[in-house]
Amino acid sequence: MATALGPLTVGDTSSRQNLRDEIASHIRGLIFSAHLLRGQRIDPTELAAVFGVSKLPVREALIQLESEGLVDNIARRGAFVAMLDPDDFYDHFQAFGKIVAVAAERAATRISEEDLDQLERLVRRMEAWDENDRERDVERLNHQFHRIINRSGGSRRLKGIIRSLAASIPEDLYHRSRGWTPEAQAEHRLILTALRARDGSVAAVASARHAEAGGRDLVESLRASGFWAK
Repeated sequence: MATALGPLTVGDTSSRQNLRDEIASHIRGLIFSAHLLRGQRIDPTELAAVFGVSKLPVREALIQLESEGLVDNIARRGAFVAMLDPDDFYDHFQAFGKIVAVAAERAATRISEEDLDQLERLVRRMEAWDENDRERDVERLNHQFHRIINRSGGSRRLKGIIRSLAASIPEDLYHRSRGWTPEAQAEHRLILTALRARDGSVAAVASARHAEAGGRDLVESLRASGFWAK
């Protein structure tokens, strides 16, 4: 396991929560890249040594990952990578879709014309993206697109739930799975069209379907990578 890990770098190691979150992000990435296999025991001592931290933030990170369904902490046995199956991901994205649908429906009546114009610019830039462009750039554009909608339509609590659900799937894995297909871009355009028309019902349905399509694409991407064969 240690060969799959690199040194831990965090922006502010004085923050205990930041350190926990950063460690959780590293472990999450190891799980989805299959460097940590389903059912494999996770050794907190080894992780702490490789990351150069104490065992406490590692244990806290494992508790966080257990709350996300990615890790099973078993009394007197230790922590193990959960035996994830496709339904786990379908359920995640279905739940995520329902939450972002609420934000999109509200945004249809609340979003400003300035934000709608910004969404238009973002959609056009994503539509113009091709395989010669940097993937990280279009990921950033996509993040900005959805953040504007969620900010416009979400209460503080709703936005917190969205952030929590989104954080449990590595962002780069989700975006790679969609491959920035024409279908994904058409979904963005449909959401924006509904928002411009102030049609909350269509915006909600389009947002939910967009999220659920991401879940299906992610499952197929993981299947193709041999995630469930290991």
